[in-house]
Amino acid sequence: MPHIFVCWRTSRRDFIHPSRAKREWPIPNDRDRRAIDLLLTKLPMRIGVEAETVINDLQALQRDINLKQRDTEVDGMILLVRGSRRNRELLRAADALRRDFPIPTRTLLASLAHGRIPSGNGVVIL
Repeated sequence: MPHIFVCWRTSRRDFIHPSRAKREWPIPNDRDRRAIDLLLTKLPMRIGVEAETVINDLQALQRDINLKQRDTEVDGMILLVRGSRRNRELLRAADALRRDFPIPTRTLLASLAHGRIPSGNGVVIL
């Protein structure tokens, strides 16, 4: 799965140390066997990370992430996206996504690097 490669690259950076992350975290009591790509632990709260290398259907992705947040009862979600031109253009035009994921990349990364709780859901573009 290509999105796991994005998680792997991210876990090698200082802001998400491997000891603070669990990969493919299963959603409890889920018949479809869904999972969160990465679960950040070791903060005062649990944060789920969904990683995408190529965004095809932004509305479906947003709905899926919101349902995973609800079903896992994580405190926050981060959408981790490869920084391709296509993905950046889609994200720039996505007003609905910005409402659900208002925290920008730099703010999220700074919070995680200092062990602080992000103030909401957000998007990280790598």
